[in-house]
Amino acid sequence: MANKIDRDLLDVLKFELEFIEGGGYGRSVRTPWKRTSIFLDSLSCPNFDDERRTIPCRDCLLTQFVPLKDRSEDSPCHRIPLSASGETVEGFEQTGDQDGMEEAVKNWLRTTIRRLELEHAQTSSIPPPPAPRRVLIVDDDERVLMSLERLLEDAGFETTTAWSGEDGTGWLKTKPFDLVLLDDILPEPGPCAEDLMRLIQRLEVQPLVIIMQALPLPGAFRHFSELGACGLVGKWSLRCEIIEAVRTCLDPAPLLRVGPEPHIVHQPAPG
Repeated sequence: MANKIDRDLLDVLKFELEFIEGGGYGRSVRTPWKRTSIFLDSLSCPNFDDERRTIPCRDCLLTQFVPLKDRSEDSPCHRIPLSASGETVEGFEQTGDQDGMEEAVKNWLRTTIRRLELEHAQTSSIPPPPAPRRVLIVDDDERVLMSLERLLEDAGFETTTAWSGEDGTGWLKTKPFDLVLLDDILPEPGPCAEDLMRLIQRLEVQPLVIIMQALPLPGAFRHFSELGACGLVGKWSLRCEIIEAVRTCLDPAPLLRVGPEPHIVHQPAPG
């Protein structure tokens, strides 16, 4: 949004410079007796040709150049400082120096355009921050869901929670995820953890999977790794260990087991 506003502002300033350089503020053929007013009689003014000036001046892009104390004036754009000495359109109009005023406005426009273009170029060269990784948490324990949701969001992840295998299945079919934290034992009736693993293998975009265990079960590590899991954690492991397991799987990294036993690192077979 900020970039669009910057582009709109640059368009207004460039139009004003072209307008004034082309003699746009000379006497009007329709009203030769009336002196034209810089900015107010420009096509870029929101109230151009509107004698009632129904649009508030605060909606004009030029207002951001007006000192705060002057923004409630009838013509705040005439209070824009045009130089380091504080020259303004209002001041020039009071002295009747039309040529000096137009020259000062042109110099201010050129300087401001150059500055904004340089700032825009510098900003554009900075790559935008990456989108947060999306994690689906599937568990029937409310305490686990709430704890992990808060933990992961504090660590910068975007989270979605599912209370059951059926709920998790619905999310997997409708929204892409980078990783799934999946309870190894889900309540019946409904899809079990293995069912969700098989579903994930059929998805066009397949998220990584970390299995969560309340208690370590013999053979679970091998069983779920054969189904495609990239890691296994204890539900009640230290929070920092769970975050580390998530980041390790997303990097990508070796298959990891985190729990009451020492970490086991295993490089999955290719394919």
